[in-house]
Amino acid sequence: MATIKKRLRRRSNWYIYLISFAAAFAALSLFILAYRDVFFPEVGAPPAINRQGYINYVPSEDLDVTVLLMLSETTGGTPGYFMLMNYRPRDERIVLVPLKAETYVSGGGRSGKLAFVYGQGGAEAVMRGIKETFRIECGFYIKFDRTSFVNFAELMGDTPVKIPYDISEGNISFASGSAILSGADLYNYITFRNFKDGEDYRLVAAGSSLASFINSNGRNLTTEKIQNLFNKILNNADTDMTFKDYKNYQQALFHTSENADAPAVFYIPYGETDGSGAFIIAGDSADSILEKFNISIF
Repeated sequence: MATIKKRLRRRSNWYIYLISFAAAFAALSLFILAYRDVFFPEVGAPPAINRQGYINYVPSEDLDVTVLLMLSETTGGTPGYFMLMNYRPRDERIVLVPLKAETYVSGGGRSGKLAFVYGQGGAEAVMRGIKETFRIECGFYIKFDRTSFVNFAELMGDTPVKIPYDISEGNISFASGSAILSGADLYNYITFRNFKDGEDYRLVAAGSSLASFINSNGRNLTTEKIQNLFNKILNNADTDMTFKDYKNYQQALFHTSENADAPAVFYIPYGETDGSGAFIIAGDSADSILEKFNISIF
């Protein structure tokens, strides 16, 4: 009888060992699942950034992209303001190039000023003209109207800007000197057309203020904030970007926000206006844009 009890006790202990092993294995599996991106990164996919629990992330050069930004007064309106934004996350650099609405482009069977080409074929026609005229391929376009721009800017935060002199016209009024602009004020400043120094200074005002907008408000953004900003674009602006594009750039955007002190700079192209009022960007100025975008000019 004692021998039988001893055997039963050993069999009972065996089940306890099995249950303990299963529990430990389940706990280990849950731990590995939670940190699978760290232990088993996908082939070709870089691990993300330290502040979000990842390590040693370096953006790929494949993420370099140029975005066509446009601004109109109303939803569905023809934009009067155009800008190229080149984003190179590996270099921690954003280059803004404001373009006159009268800038001449030709491509895809259409030619003329940017605003005219947009009216003929929309953003895709403008992108094709920019590609064939300046050898710059735009990966995406984003067109804001007044409301969508103001909402996006207000989510980012106020912008420090240096006003060159007192500006007062209609409902718009800015005192010279350092100013902190709300989203609505930033829109009014960018779209103000009667600067004393003419249209060229309007491009300077747009480039400098939007560079300040990025550099001042783009630091240490959380992934939640970045996603909220992207959703503002998807839900309120006219764009060909998708949520999949956000997923592709999420780590890069977070990396730039965490590591780049002042990534945004701007460049104003120069050239001549022809008899029809079209602005022809000079060849060496177009080459300068390519160089600043790290695009081969050969």
